[in-house]
Amino acid sequence: MKKIFAKRLRFLSLSTVSGVILLSFLSIFQKMALGANPFVLKGFIVPVLFGGTAGGIIGSILFKNLQLIQQLRNTNVLLEDQVRERTKELNEKNKLLEDISNTDALTSVANRRHFDSFLNIECKRLSRSTSSISLIMCDIDHFKTFNDTYGHQAGDECLKNVAAALRSIARRETDFIARYGGEEFVIVLPDTKLEMAVHIAEKARDAVKKLGIPHKNNAHEKVVTMSFGVSSMSSGESNKDYASILISKADEALYAAKEGGRNRVIQLKTI
Repeated sequence: MKKIFAKRLRFLSLSTVSGVILLSFLSIFQKMALGANPFVLKGFIVPVLFGGTAGGIIGSILFKNLQLIQQLRNTNVLLEDQVRERTKELNEKNKLLEDISNTDALTSVANRRHFDSFLNIECKRLSRSTSSISLIMCDIDHFKTFNDTYGHQAGDECLKNVAAALRSIARRETDFIARYGGEEFVIVLPDTKLEMAVHIAEKARDAVKKLGIPHKNNAHEKVVTMSFGVSSMSSGESNKDYASILISKADEALYAAKEGGRNRVIQLKTI
């Protein structure tokens, strides 16, 4: 559309100049035919020719300005497209870096730093709502002797398989799994009461056992098993440190599960 307009403007300018000159000469010839004084005509011709020339120059300048404006607009569009593309690429790279910084490299679940951030956010949300939150802490039984017996490479594979089993149990988008450290994992269950959290922990315990990873030093089962500690809180006072309480109680429950013979789930409700 802009190119068509430019062509029309150029054509109009040239047509205007040509028309002025043509009409001027027709007028002159008419006056000469009527016997007008040539010297008077001379004074008439010069302004007409000057005006026609000036009109042509102005039309040419307008056309060139229009071309420059169009070129600038095209350049701006190109630059805007490039900026959008670069911004998209930068956002994707930043997201990738964020994911890497929040993920445990070995097991591909969230790492401890991401867990701390997620739990604090959910606990703050809990303090402003009338809901519940549960935390499951779980630890692979006799993992040190597993590493000593089968080697660290087998230990790494064991951690990967256990993490995958835990992911298969916590299926809601809001459920959060992280490697807490070493052979210990945590599962955060927003909007989940204690009874449901215990049910999920039992399913996770069964899923890990069903992996059937050989562990001859696990005296009772002869396969890799996990112990689970579960804590749960409902919304209460806004000044309570929900995160610290949840972790402390879940860790206490996990210790009780270890002391009670391992491969079991122990629960503690805090509020």
